[in-house]
Amino acid sequence: MSDRLWWPTLRQLLLAAAVLGLAALVASAVYDQLLAGREQHYARQTYQGPLRLIAQQLLDPNSPHALPLRLSHLQHTLGEVKLQLLPLANFPSAEQSRLRQGELLYPAAGYGVADQVYQRLGDTPWVMQLQMPQIPPLLDSVLLAGLCFVLLAGGGLYLALIRPYWREVRTLQRAVEALGDGALATRIEALPTSSTLYPLAARMNLLAARISELLAAQRDLLHAVAHELRTPLARMFFQLEQLHFDPSAASAGLEANIRQMQALLEQVLHYASLEMYEPHQRCEWLDRAMLRAAVQDFAGLHDEWSADLTLWADPALLPFALRNLVANALRHGAVPVWLTSAKDAQYAYLIVEDAGPGVPESEHERIFTPLVRLGAGAPSEGAGLGLAITRRIARLHGGDVWVEAGARAGGAKFILALPLGGEPASLIERRQGELGLNER
Repeated sequence: MSDRLWWPTLRQLLLAAAVLGLAALVASAVYDQLLAGREQHYARQTYQGPLRLIAQQLLDPNSPHALPLRLSHLQHTLGEVKLQLLPLANFPSAEQSRLRQGELLYPAAGYGVADQVYQRLGDTPWVMQLQMPQIPPLLDSVLLAGLCFVLLAGGGLYLALIRPYWREVRTLQRAVEALGDGALATRIEALPTSSTLYPLAARMNLLAARISELLAAQRDLLHAVAHELRTPLARMFFQLEQLHFDPSAASAGLEANIRQMQALLEQVLHYASLEMYEPHQRCEWLDRAMLRAAVQDFAGLHDEWSADLTLWADPALLPFALRNLVANALRHGAVPVWLTSAKDAQYAYLIVEDAGPGVPESEHERIFTPLVRLGAGAPSEGAGLGLAITRRIARLHGGDVWVEAGARAGGAKFILALPLGGEPASLIERRQGELGLNER
């Protein structure tokens, strides 16, 4: 598509001209049907009196002057209004019939044409013609000046508003075309904040950024899964070769590696399914008893949740996220594990704090990346997707999850924040601002 603006502008101008022309035709038709007859009737009523007085002056039997002299005297009195006597025989037969009946003829005058009216002079063979003064040419100049002003104003309006608007639309169009061609790094940066299209451009930039991040996350996840599968597969090939020498140990090793691969694939599928999940269609109020039931099979927990704790959440996803946090604390931390809660004006917070070594501050965000584990990853230490799934669940609810240093025993303190019955969009951005990070 051409970068020039003349073609869409020309199309708009042609469309405007067609609409104006159609409107003029409709207005003319309406005028002819509704107003033309009334205008002629009004003109006849207006000229009827003056023509009657003129006829009385011309036919005055008490006046000794001849008809031409009386006509000349009346013409001098009327000034610019022209008065003439025309033979009745000069008119068409239909008009002669109307004139003989005393009817006043008022031919419809076009724009800029002075009015002319005709009426028979009594019973004589003469017809009076009364012609109004010619419309002054100054009016045409005024109309021409008005037309020029309208054209100049339209040109100024186009240069001031329409052309910049079309340029901004073209900028958006080029950006969309680039995104459609796969250039996901494209961003719209040329629009000023005062532009009416700036909110749309900002949302398009956000959409492009999220698509880029999603594709990058999927690519990283694919690479990580391939890496995670490579190790147990290599061990399985080795154990297959050992079946002839130590069948029992080789079978146990094969079973352990198969279970590890199965757990990894299940968690990967669970994580991927959350991309299309809509928890707000299934949310309900969850109380303290429901949350306690989700973690009742874990040992070493100190439940300090408030008695009035209630959360608006998906009854399947939130317990799963809570179990992930507790299992992570027990796996990488140390007992006891404290379960506490808090809330403010907008959010409720579920806090899981352990007595382990904690998480280095440099790793506070990295541990929520899919398939990232701190330290050596043994098969019993999970697939590294639990915290990533927990954060995804929290953000699907309009909240977030993060880790801090614990105040009780110096361990890790995970905080899961959920909105109180709503979906405020500011929590993720606020956390990102505090950490100096972009949304993953």
